[in-house]
Amino acid sequence: MSVEDVYELMRRAEELPYGEARTVLVEDALRRADAAADEVLAFRVRIALTNAYHYGAEPAKAFATFSRTLADHDRDPGRFGETHSLLWQMKAVVNALTKFPEIPLDRTRAVLDDMERRYRAGGHSLQAVYHYRCAVARHVGDGTALDWFAKWRAAERDDLSDCAGCDPTGMMYQLIDAGRYEEALEVAAPVLGAELTCSEQPQGVQTALMQVYLRTGRPDEAADMHRRAYRVNRTQLADLADIGEHLEFCGLTGNEARGLEILERHLGWLDRAPNPHAAMRFAASAALVLGRASAAGHGAAT
Repeated sequence: MSVEDVYELMRRAEELPYGEARTVLVEDALRRADAAADEVLAFRVRIALTNAYHYGAEPAKAFATFSRTLADHDRDPGRFGETHSLLWQMKAVVNALTKFPEIPLDRTRAVLDDMERRYRAGGHSLQAVYHYRCAVARHVGDGTALDWFAKWRAAERDDLSDCAGCDPTGMMYQLIDAGRYEEALEVAAPVLGAELTCSEQPQGVQTALMQVYLRTGRPDEAADMHRRAYRVNRTQLADLADIGEHLEFCGLTGNEARGLEILERHLGWLDRAPNPHAAMRFAASAALVLGRASAAGHGAAT
């Protein structure tokens, strides 16, 4: 096994969108790097594999690759490096931990504590730490969510903060939960006209805006956000939870026919759901659409 083979596989992988094909190439690259006994190269490939699992709808597998790279780094930071990449990936790990009910809450909070320790040690802003403390608190209904939210908004952004699209999107969901819809619109406004290169944007903020526009009496704008975001979401298994939001939107607005079309297109994805939370979100919204269709007199339809 040659090192050149590893680089060639990684080059080919980077030309592909995140998904099964890209992940398979990176997994093959890791096997070859391990076989070549090149620990530093294997470390770097494993970091890329963590991203492939995360964005390719297999976040559970990312826990193992991330833990391994973090342990390697801690064992010999001077040799393995990539501190920034690991601190960046830690955010996705915390977020993913909330999607698996079998993972104890204490473990998630322990990872958050470790994340804060590492950010402080590196002299970084705690903006991203406050962001994910707020996200975890909101997820479990903890009353401290608004306190963490205030710290998140007040803290200075740095190069470990989520991108200019994802950070406001996260803030919007907190504001939506609190019924502060006009504030959510204010947070979203700068994002709508921005040029974003993140793979999760602008469809992320557009999906959040569906709810905001709908709840502030602007159904036409809400429908426009639905159309724009769903065009991207429909191709991404990792976006199954967001597709659930589109189903909910159809159910709430009397668009059962559109909802049934979306449900039929993605029903098979439940067998490959990226996590239990996404499966629950999709299934609950699908049940809403089916219930509305049945109530409209179409319960006997196949």
